[in-house]
Amino acid sequence: MQQMVRTCKLFGVVRAASAIHNSAIVIHGPLGCGYHLNYILGMRGGSPPIFLSELDQSDVVFGGEEKLRRIIERVLREGYDLITVVDSCAPALIGEDVQALVNGYDDPRLIYVPGGGFEGDHFDGYLETIRSLSKLVSPSDIEERDGLNIIGEFRGGKDLKIVKEMIGSCGVNIRSVWTRSTIQEMKASGSALLNIPFCEAIGHDACKLLRDEHGTPFTDVSTPIGISGTIDFLETIADFFDRDLPDETYSEFKRLENEFGNIFIDRKIALFGGPTRVISFLRFFSELGFETKYISLDNESKNTLKKISLIKREFGISPEIIGETSQIEDIDLIVGGLSEQGIAYNLKRPLLDVMHSHETTFGVEGAEKIIERLRNLLSIK
Repeated sequence: MQQMVRTCKLFGVVRAASAIHNSAIVIHGPLGCGYHLNYILGMRGGSPPIFLSELDQSDVVFGGEEKLRRIIERVLREGYDLITVVDSCAPALIGEDVQALVNGYDDPRLIYVPGGGFEGDHFDGYLETIRSLSKLVSPSDIEERDGLNIIGEFRGGKDLKIVKEMIGSCGVNIRSVWTRSTIQEMKASGSALLNIPFCEAIGHDACKLLRDEHGTPFTDVSTPIGISGTIDFLETIADFFDRDLPDETYSEFKRLENEFGNIFIDRKIALFGGPTRVISFLRFFSELGFETKYISLDNESKNTLKKISLIKREFGISPEIIGETSQIEDIDLIVGGLSEQGIAYNLKRPLLDVMHSHETTFGVEGAEKIIERLRNLLSIK
């Protein structure tokens, strides 16, 4: 059975825009688009305020702009700082000019992002949203800049709090988190000295866009998962800003390495997820002694494969990159997210969900929590 790892452009737009504080989304589309997005995002840790024009069969034939106009005017009265208007497949197919309708209001709180599902996947939708938001950023002289922006960060909750604390411990200011910030913070993000991408599939392209439009450089960072992943992440940032890491940072990870290194020796796993997190988890699980037998990626690039090759040489492992779950055999554990529940059930193997925002995975605290859950799942004292 092949694993479905991508969804439509509309999902990417909604996922990106919904994280902005005090913002709302207006979807020009039928009931199903709003319901399913709300349901999926609710399972992932938070349901955003989504309003729907509720197109029906008649609207698809004769046009539904009047319904969209009514819902926009209702939402404008609600006091949101940003309202993202996005179309779905039906209005995109019949050629309704949603952008012209939005521009007609001449209201700075309104932005339009195209979201016809057939026009691309969720990566395209996320980047379209970044492109629209980047037009709101105020320019800044390079001499006045400081701090950094985090780009392409989907995880909120405890992980985001941990990242902010770790960067703060290096004496570096965070200007904004795209897109988990206020719209005011995002408008002022042009005053940052550096952008760091948190998602290889989306964050790099978004950083390139922001570099080209606002002149902010970016640098690649490891996702701060596990021992070497977190240290690499912090050292990359500290080196750029000419800072020193606190001594306790190294001592805490040395303690983890001494206490838990190789405790899962000879255990075999299949690892599912996006390339950035999979790469960091691959290193972390290797540090713990696991043999990663299979990797299933939701997006591949030359850069991803190069990094995986480096980790193979670093740890002497050779996981097989798969597209078909029927290839999996002889494993003790599946590591992934909600999408892998069915695979775990079919294979009668435990699932470690590490891909969603309610889980703590970053830094020392995340490493300790993952190890604790692994010991429980595999009955290791």
